[in-house]
Amino acid sequence: MTATRPETTSLRWAALGGLLAFLAIIVAEHLLNPSLDPLEHQVSEYVRTDSGVLMVAGFVAWSLSLVATAALARRHGDRLLAVLLASAAAGLLLAALFPTQTSAGKLPAGSSLTLTGHLHDLGSGLTILSLLGAAAWTSIAARTSRTARLSFAALLLSAVVVSVALLIVGPSVGGLRQRLLLLIGCAWQLLFLLPPEANSSPPG
Repeated sequence: MTATRPETTSLRWAALGGLLAFLAIIVAEHLLNPSLDPLEHQVSEYVRTDSGVLMVAGFVAWSLSLVATAALARRHGDRLLAVLLASAAAGLLLAALFPTQTSAGKLPAGSSLTLTGHLHDLGSGLTILSLLGAAAWTSIAARTSRTARLSFAALLLSAVVVSVALLIVGPSVGGLRQRLLLLIGCAWQLLFLLPPEANSSPPG
């Protein structure tokens, strides 16, 4: 089914609003919780602070943003991308509903990972892998312009390089690694949400 212009415009603005709300909340959490070193501590650890409800709201906002983006992709006939984005949204909801048990990537001494911790890790992993898959798919999708494909490919390459390089450095920069991957994911989504004429291939 082809979406009408008002429908696609509404979906695009809904997706953009949720994404910007998520980014604004991330910035607010850094200001509200300066004791959590962003180099080491992951974003999901903000859920366990006094402002935890705000972080949960941020995850939900981004999840809804991804749902709107998935609907936009589906209305334009890209079922695979829609599935990947819906998977990313589901992963975010899992991460929001089930708090992380780790601190700076490590479990507290004497504790073991519970079902809640496993579900959180599953959600986080699903989100990252789904967004990487979405970036990979859009970098080769024929319906996008060459410039857009190159931009998507550059973001994907950046995510891989950042992830590998900071994994080599070690857990002392685990928080930085996660934040950079999140920013790259958000940058991909923003680029995808550009008006269709900016991303579509010109008629041949």
